[in-house]
Amino acid sequence: MSEKILRVDWMPGSDRLHGRCHCRAEAEADDPIALWEWLQSHPDHPPDGPAQPAVTPLPRPPAHVVTEARRIRREVPRAAAY
Repeated sequence: MSEKILRVDWMPGSDRLHGRCHCRAEAEADDPIALWEWLQSHPDHPPDGPAQPAVTPLPRPPAHVVTEARRIRREVPRAAAY
């Protein structure tokens, strides 16, 4: 009996997932549901992997204004926690 294993791996350093079907088809996606549905559609995998939703860029946040000069002088910069 041949094993029909579907695999989804997280790609370290990113938010992307890498999926492999038992037929050796591979795809990447940001959305785990889209990737799983792509794997479940065997043997009719779309050739370019799962459909990705359109990315809408976020608007730029407004500039932050500090109006109290005394507060700026009083605050001490903190060391970055890595």
